Amino acid sequence: MSSWASFFGLRKHDPLYIVLSWNRRKYRLYLKDFTQGFEQATVLHLKQHAKRLTGVPMSTMALMYSGAYLKDDTAALPSCGIRPGEEREKVNQTASKDSEEFGYLTRIDKIASSLQRYKDEVDAFEALIKTDKHESMETKTVYDKGVFLSESLMQSLIALDGIVCPPEYETARTRRRAAVKLCQQLLDRVDYLKTVLNDLLKSKM
Repeated sequence: MSSWASFFGLRKHDPLYIVLSWNRRKYRLYLKDFTQGFEQATVLHLKQHAKRLTGVPMSTMALMYSGAYLKDDTAALPSCGIRPGEEREKVNQTASKDSEEFGYLTRIDKIASSLQRYKDEVDAFEALIKTDKHESMETKTVYDKGVFLSESLMQSLIALDGIVCPPEYETARTRRRAAVKLCQQLLDRVDYLKTVLNDLLKSKM
């Protein structure tokens, strides 16, 4: 998979620009482009210029310098050890390949967010059964809650199955696998809890 491999390899004979390389292409980023001045330029400013030059979404961009990720967008570039006119180590940037993968990520993340909400509901459903609070509720109401969770999770799983990520979109594929795994785990929990509920109801008949 193509990855960001950007470096601030400022040539000693020409310290007026830094070079961004991505997907076997190189882009010049002139120091004058930092309108606030290079000394005040931050990691966020660098990301903005990188997006402008390459089209890679900032939301899927991860900058790396000297083996460490630049996680603080507010950090000034000089504070990260980056200074113009010096021979520096490579700054690797890894990110999702392009805006098309970003589209896959958006769809997956939307489903993953709903799964987190369902997880809270499954936790509440489990607590309802294990603490015998269900005894004060109508049987149909409690059972319908389990059915609702099963159907909702199954719909999420079907939606994830419908997202077929190209092999080169490893970030999207990884997130999809994680979402599928969580969805299946929640489905298994709900199925188990419904069985427990049925057994409890039968024992009291």
